[in-house]
Amino acid sequence: MISGSKKHFRRIIMMPGIIIKKIARSSLILLALVLSGCTDLSIENEVDTLSGDFFQTDEDYIQFSAPAYITMRQLTNSNSLLALQEISSDEMCIPTRGNEWYDGGQWLRLHRHKWYPEDQTISSTWRFLYDGINTCNRLMRALEELGGENGDTFIAELRALRGLFYFWLLDLFGNVPIVTSYNQFQMPETSTRAELYDFILNELGEIKSKLSKEAGETYGRINYYVVEALLAQLYLNQEVYTGTTNWPEVIKHCDEIIESGQYNLDPDYFAVFESENASSQEIIFSIPYDPENAPGLNIGMMTLHPANKRTYQLISEPWNGWCTIADFFHSYDNSDLRKGEGNSRGSFIYGQQFTKDGDTLYDDTSNLNLPYYDPDGLAVFLTPQIRSLDSAYRQDGARVGKYEIKGNSDLNMGNDFPVFRYARVLLMKAEALWRLDQSQDALNLVNQVRRRAGLSDLLNLDQNEFIDELGREFFMEAHRRTDLIRFGKFVDAWWEKPESANCMTLFPIPQDQLIEQPELIQNPCY
Repeated sequence: MISGSKKHFRRIIMMPGIIIKKIARSSLILLALVLSGCTDLSIENEVDTLSGDFFQTDEDYIQFSAPAYITMRQLTNSNSLLALQEISSDEMCIPTRGNEWYDGGQWLRLHRHKWYPEDQTISSTWRFLYDGINTCNRLMRALEELGGENGDTFIAELRALRGLFYFWLLDLFGNVPIVTSYNQFQMPETSTRAELYDFILNELGEIKSKLSKEAGETYGRINYYVVEALLAQLYLNQEVYTGTTNWPEVIKHCDEIIESGQYNLDPDYFAVFESENASSQEIIFSIPYDPENAPGLNIGMMTLHPANKRTYQLISEPWNGWCTIADFFHSYDNSDLRKGEGNSRGSFIYGQQFTKDGDTLYDDTSNLNLPYYDPDGLAVFLTPQIRSLDSAYRQDGARVGKYEIKGNSDLNMGNDFPVFRYARVLLMKAEALWRLDQSQDALNLVNQVRRRAGLSDLLNLDQNEFIDELGREFFMEAHRRTDLIRFGKFVDAWWEKPESANCMTLFPIPQDQLIEQPELIQNPCY
């Protein structure tokens, strides 16, 4: 079984060009093969140009598989999966301030569940996910031909990663084509949501035993326990996807991770989200980022007030966009360490803002005459309350502080983004137990997570408390929409959003895809 240290793999995926050193033994066409992000299914068979001795060391396999992981960085783009999961939920919004963040009204529509098949975020998320699938398929094709004795291990790893991309398609779009070969000349027929669910389960079941169980040696890559976490997530949402439940399977796959002893809750909640978080004992699978060599995480820029440039000594002014909805902000107890105290380390940045030197932070005086200038004055005081979604003041809304914003940085951050972490496993098991009426066992797990946040134990657990606790623990981790749907809450009314139709739990197939691939079938409601 091939392995590599945390720092080793992070270095490799930050340097896709490192494969060039192997070109002398193969062909320049390799670069196009492994680095292309094209979604065209009619790519010619470049693999025939590779020489048979390309794979000679462990590092060769790791380098060769890296492009599939690099594709994952698109997840946190402002026009990608993170936005669909968070801005459509009761946690987050992107208010319009004058013309800022209007973008054709797509953020207002996303919050209010009035989106169009033409909206950019829906289209770019679809392309991102099929980009990842196509990259996995291309790399697997090469490994099948030339992979040598260790090729099967990395084919299994890529099949599992492809399964993760398909999981997101299953969750967001439901009924989509299943593409398993990069040289398919036409998009296959649309599969039903239940068929796609079964496909993912079968894929993961077939390859799981071939993956490493050495968690510390496979950081940032798919290992056995990442697949267990994905299986638990699939079974947790099985009723949404197929209409049937299987809660014992959730517990079984969570226990496989818990009983391995390879992961634990970090004593400090925010250690999981620091700018240098690769050593976190809680992260099961993450997307590694780096400001210079692995860009793509710019939550700080997306959320901060422009004047916060002087708070964090940033190179550029932030974009004054993503904000927390006040009702969600107030769902935290004031003693909850996850909430924070405005300028201390916390999930939110709110209240009076200061410069790096501790002086009161002031807005630029050139903004005094703007219609969305805050009437409270130039001193930047971020208020959890937002005047209105389509006409917010510059200082409205608590901002995202969960991911450490390191000073003296550019647009991009170095925090690795957790896809699966140990707290998620504990609460997935807790939910399955709760749904099986094993309430005390469920409560014990929920309280284990709450104690880290400095909170007292809950004595009872009902539906509202459970979904609220999931929100507080996994804020801005791309889970909220999925969790709300499972609890039957996604279509409810909340701030500046009316009750929506049940069919809005699926996004539309993007209009540009329907034009390119007329055989695709649009989802109900659109």
